[in-house]
Amino acid sequence: MSILAAGVATLTPLSLNWVGVLLPAFLGVLLAFPMYGMGKHFGGVFMGLSTALISLVSPYYILRSGLGWFDTDCLLVTLVVSASWFFLKFGVISHLRRYAYLAAGLTTSLITVWWWDQTPQMAVILTSAPLLIALIFHYRPEGSEWRWLGLLGFAYVLVLLLWQGWRFPLDMVNSVFAQFSYVSKETTGLFPNIGITISEQSKMPLAEIIGASIGSPLILVLAVIGLLWLVIKNPKDALFLAVPVGLAVMAILFAGRFLIYVAPAVALGIGFLASRIWRMGTAGKPLMVFVAPILVVASALPGYQMMLQVPRFPHETPAIIEGMDYFNRHSEEDAVVWGWWDHGYPLNYWARRSTINDGQVHGGERSVYNGLPLVTGSERLSSNFMQFYVAHGIKGTKAFYNAVGSAESGYELLLKALFLGPEKAADMLENTPLAKDKEYWLKFLFPPAGRPVYLFLDWRLTQISYWWYWLGSWDNMLQQGTHPYHRTVLGVTESDGKLVSRGFELDIEKGAIQLGEESLMVGAFRSEGGSFERRDYEVENGVNVDYSAKKGMLVISDGYFSGSVFNQFFTYGKSKSSSLEVVLDRSPAYQIIKVHGDHYQADSK
Repeated sequence: MSILAAGVATLTPLSLNWVGVLLPAFLGVLLAFPMYGMGKHFGGVFMGLSTALISLVSPYYILRSGLGWFDTDCLLVTLVVSASWFFLKFGVISHLRRYAYLAAGLTTSLITVWWWDQTPQMAVILTSAPLLIALIFHYRPEGSEWRWLGLLGFAYVLVLLLWQGWRFPLDMVNSVFAQFSYVSKETTGLFPNIGITISEQSKMPLAEIIGASIGSPLILVLAVIGLLWLVIKNPKDALFLAVPVGLAVMAILFAGRFLIYVAPAVALGIGFLASRIWRMGTAGKPLMVFVAPILVVASALPGYQMMLQVPRFPHETPAIIEGMDYFNRHSEEDAVVWGWWDHGYPLNYWARRSTINDGQVHGGERSVYNGLPLVTGSERLSSNFMQFYVAHGIKGTKAFYNAVGSAESGYELLLKALFLGPEKAADMLENTPLAKDKEYWLKFLFPPAGRPVYLFLDWRLTQISYWWYWLGSWDNMLQQGTHPYHRTVLGVTESDGKLVSRGFELDIEKGAIQLGEESLMVGAFRSEGGSFERRDYEVENGVNVDYSAKKGMLVISDGYFSGSVFNQFFTYGKSKSSSLEVVLDRSPAYQIIKVHGDHYQADSK
């Protein structure tokens, strides 16, 4: 998608920013074309027009393919449905024109591989499955027609292998299992399944699915009736709907991520039902001629109304983009920005700097490493780990684990060494499998000064701490992390012995908090500035409160979160240590911290 956007920006007077805003909406409406073709095949022109209309008014589809949502979803559904339609036409047409549809379907499959380059194996499976259906149930060539199938098929396979490599067919099997594990949220190794932490990968209640994708349970019932009727009337041809309808069912069984496929499935069901009613009208029941279009409009209306009511806010706010732009203007060109993975792509774009995690590579292991420097209470461990990972990456951690003997003990030893620093780590390594090559491993753990590293903290992290803290605190032995209690309150002011904000009140004398409908007792209170001094309350299981008078910000948390590097710097205002140095503090919007890790020298011990 980035290549397409860059090409459009080059060929038009639009800036890349505006291309990113407008391109998804333009590509999103292309779904109408294959939906019209599919609908026309099953129910004529009326069904074609009906399915095209209804598919474009699903609120969730509009969200994922609308203005500013710069993501592959805006064309992915169109490509999947197009492949099904092209191979359907290839299967049902009985003359040479069918091979034009075959060529179009194979080309669509290759375009999908290019478009969905994160998982090319799944792109091939989803787009070529309808071809397999056509070959098994429909394709009965006459004479020498086989040569056209062989020629086009050979060209497709050759291009795919030259492009993706000769191991591509073997990788397809592994990809299927990996993707199933991802969407099913099963933890199969030492590190957690990242799908658990991502909202779009969570399983949604049926009521939420209906609300997000259709708008009315009645429409879902009618769509299911229409699809069943379609299958009964066209059992063989209906097999070509297995991919788009199957993906829609995945939204119910596994994850909300698949809600984008509910749009074509519902559109086909409603469209077929309306087309049968329309045919009743043309066959002697004139009233039905009016009922059919009313059904289509009534089915499209709830989604359209919901679309107008849902507010749209930018994922990255101007204040946070300002912080990203700071790196572009003031940091070294080879600097690495350590931000949370959902800022990976924006940081690449606005900061023009490298990152360590993003939306494509955010696996469980990498995301545990991503969160660890924020979660730990040790600034030394935080800085040393970031320095180590930037120098060696995932390959470096695996090399260290292999040398120790296992990932379980290797991860624990790695954190201990980085926590201790070069001098004490040297003594500790004497009693490990690394003792023989201790000098090498000390240099490996505490490498010479390399690329500058900056930690980027921002407001969004206060809203998603439930998951990044869980990842960063992951215990390989126990196979679990910690979900902290954490609430951030802004606009806090002092008033008559109390700290107050909208929906919040803290009575300092009593140590009592009222946060909305929630009542809490304070165990410890710390303040940076303001009229109130530090206090400890004799309260069992009381919460910790950190207050910054300068920022008007207050954090309520448990003992886990309170001592974290994130809280110490972003909330409490710690500005400098030997390991971490605040370069720019604009919290609660963002904070930029320079990382100073330890470097091993032969005389360190």
